[in-house]
Amino acid sequence: MKIKSLLMGLIAVGVLSMPSFTFAAEPEEEAAEAVQDTYASSYDDSLENEMAVKNGVVADGQIPVYSESLPVVKDKKICINTASCSLSVIVGETRTNLYPVALGRLSTPTPVGYYKVDEKVTNPIWVDPDDNKKVIESGSENPLGYRWMRFHGNYGIHGTNNESSIGNYVSNGCIRMRERDVEELYEMIPIGTPVEITYNRVVVEKAADDTIVYYIYPDSYNMQPITVEMVNDWLKGFGVNTFENDESIAEKIRLSDGQPTFIAKAYPILINGQRISGGIAVEYDDMVYLPVIAMAEAMDISLGYKASEGVVFSKFARVPGFIFKNIMYINADDAETLFNIEGGFANKTYQFSRAVSE
Repeated sequence: MKIKSLLMGLIAVGVLSMPSFTFAAEPEEEAAEAVQDTYASSYDDSLENEMAVKNGVVADGQIPVYSESLPVVKDKKICINTASCSLSVIVGETRTNLYPVALGRLSTPTPVGYYKVDEKVTNPIWVDPDDNKKVIESGSENPLGYRWMRFHGNYGIHGTNNESSIGNYVSNGCIRMRERDVEELYEMIPIGTPVEITYNRVVVEKAADDTIVYYIYPDSYNMQPITVEMVNDWLKGFGVNTFENDESIAEKIRLSDGQPTFIAKAYPILINGQRISGGIAVEYDDMVYLPVIAMAEAMDISLGYKASEGVVFSKFARVPGFIFKNIMYINADDAETLFNIEGGFANKTYQFSRAVSE
């Protein structure tokens, strides 16, 4: 059974949505990806070297771009999450490109680790790793497509002559891309670009509109069991764990379908120019909630809470309080009166300062 994975997830807010995956191997491609390390000096067999030199030249007769001493690329990297079958290009701290990929089967998984692109080949020629007399020249029958970027031994990022395999776990460990995608990637990635390969079933990120969204992917390699507590910890890092109930998290773990769950928008809080610790402003269901205890501690203000009335009070005012997973919040509109402060939302932060007189 094969489940096609389309990775159409650059939705309006700039995040991805992933369907499920399969390990259905394509017989004609099973040996197609352990490409010979044709230009490394590690080959001892003279016949293999001869084959490599004879057949490993690209269409224009030029040796592939290759560097024994890799340059340092600091501002750009490739990040591959094998749990989500996705490849991202990160420039600085921003994800600029996102592509669906096909990865290694359960028996030949894509290696997790930190690598660098050390070879680039246009119009690669495929040599059968089990029989170096079997060669497929560049063209429509070549399982490597028209671009090859090696990052570790015989592992590389390349195109494919079977784009229906994208989104699945079908390779010998290499990363397959759609041809238009790999050609685009090839042009933007120089030799020496870092390649980070991880297996993260839970992905939490901030979308373009500041909404925190999370995904839980299938455990396709059977190597990362997850719990509700673990997901809560990851959401806590973004300040929104209190706004996703444990039952919803448990159901999402059960489904593990890679679909996005949007929780809330989150913003830092500054008081007198200093960011408070342990507290995030959260916009949820048309209200902005501020963590009242964290703010009070930052300003050294004493508070009380009258549970029977659901009211938080200070020496300045009494306002409604809201409890999410044992954390007390107030409406952002009530912050000025409760704490005798001034300010509000500006530059994607909630900024307040002490009033002139108390």
